[in-house]
Amino acid sequence: MSTKTSGIISLTTDFGVTDPYVGQMKGAILQRNPSVQLVDLSHEISRQDIIGAAIMLHSSYAFFPAATVHLVVVDPGVGSERRILAAEGEGYYFIVPDNGIFSLLLRDGLLNRVYLVEEKALFAKKVSTTFHGRDIMGPVAAALAGGLALEEVGTEVLPASCICLDLPVARISETSIHGEVMQVDHFGNIRTTIRRADMQHVTDPHQCQVQLKGYEIGTLSSTYAEAMPGELLALFDSAGYLEIAVNRGSAAELTQCRISDLVQVN
Repeated sequence: MSTKTSGIISLTTDFGVTDPYVGQMKGAILQRNPSVQLVDLSHEISRQDIIGAAIMLHSSYAFFPAATVHLVVVDPGVGSERRILAAEGEGYYFIVPDNGIFSLLLRDGLLNRVYLVEEKALFAKKVSTTFHGRDIMGPVAAALAGGLALEEVGTEVLPASCICLDLPVARISETSIHGEVMQVDHFGNIRTTIRRADMQHVTDPHQCQVQLKGYEIGTLSSTYAEAMPGELLALFDSAGYLEIAVNRGSAAELTQCRISDLVQVN
């Protein structure tokens, strides 16, 4: 039985672009399936940042054609007994090490089927103990993108058996919402753990006050341009998280915030 596929593989890693690791993994994929289309989602995940990889996967997978294979290699446990997983959900396929990258997809109940990647015939002829992304996950992704049925990669397991990390969530009271700084992007925009759904009871965004590191923002904006250049603002980003930004500047540099710093909405 073959799998319907888009012929696309997205790639997310913490490899960076200085070393040859991304190129080697792409080469291994193309060696197995020369017709596949490779899309670099990001190779600049912070080193060993599993939660960052989980957030990027969760906020990005649905912007691809159905049946795309999403390959995420942030793998500090490479060479250990940690498992490698292949899964299907929402009409997409995912290949990750079992270290918590699936946490957000599991939280939202988005994975339908999960399999252990065990079929060694799909692996490279020589498997390095330090580069399973190139020698195991890449070739398996190539096979899935070429139509291999998901169940042919190994044994099915329950989604509940996958490692799920404790993720920071917003704490909601009648008068305030408490969250944390979760990520900072290339532009210095600050993504928080507060989601749009956490603020459903807020009927007038102009009555909100957002606080971070002694800075106060007196309203929620819809676009960056609603603030003056250099001015701090708060809005919901494209993935539905409350973001603190500076129009034409860096909110992270201005506030000198760090991951896990408190964010409060009154």
